[in-house]
Amino acid sequence: MNVLAIGGSDPSSGAGIQSDVLAAHALGANCFSVITAITAQNSRRFSYAEPVSAKSVEAQIDSVLSDFDIDAITIGMVYDNTTIKKIHAKLKNAKIPIILDPVIKSTTHGMLLKKDAVDTLRSLLVPICHVITPNVAEAEVLSGVKIRKFDDLVKAAKILYGFGAKSIIITGHAFEKGKISDFVYDGKRHESISGKKIPGQNHGSGCKFAVAVSYGVVQKKNIFDCAKFAKQFTYDSIVSAQKLGRGIKITQSN
Repeated sequence: MNVLAIGGSDPSSGAGIQSDVLAAHALGANCFSVITAITAQNSRRFSYAEPVSAKSVEAQIDSVLSDFDIDAITIGMVYDNTTIKKIHAKLKNAKIPIILDPVIKSTTHGMLLKKDAVDTLRSLLVPICHVITPNVAEAEVLSGVKIRKFDDLVKAAKILYGFGAKSIIITGHAFEKGKISDFVYDGKRHESISGKKIPGQNHGSGCKFAVAVSYGVVQKKNIFDCAKFAKQFTYDSIVSAQKLGRGIKITQSN
């Protein structure tokens, strides 16, 4: 299985492209990469982000797609309008399932998507995706719905589905005590997949989840089974998280 990961570089390797490569490897997949931005961050703080030029993003995508057979594409940090437009132009006609993790802010509070780029991401990237995997906060921004109860998840997911994505997974809602759940919607039915909540913060779980979803999609699992598989893979990565620096723990792909 060959995955193309498009996203930002995280020098801590907790999230971003480095995390995608490690997660794919743990799943037995090859992971090619396209860097959209360079960040400076560690387990304590996010200090800097600089976008890679649109020309470079285009050249990287061309170099991978012209040589390798890609089974799935994951998209993470896209940062600005120019990058989003270039990715859309290169992938809008691709016959490859695309999994979008619409990252807006890092766990260490760095902005991964400019405010003026939210509309562009919503209008250009969401419609070409097989699955989008926002967390609750990201789903609120993209849908315009404040998620305070279960019915709000349904409303937000239906709005996101209306933008064109084939399936929606809103990760990390905590309406059940001691549980952390993912809400899945395929346009016809919905299901909330619950698991035990692990205390504390971690860095990189969203990236692990999106890569695991892409693996499930390629294995022809339905979206609900994809979400269950990804949840278990992510749970294991959180359980295995290590305190490598002086801040929050970094998830590990096993």
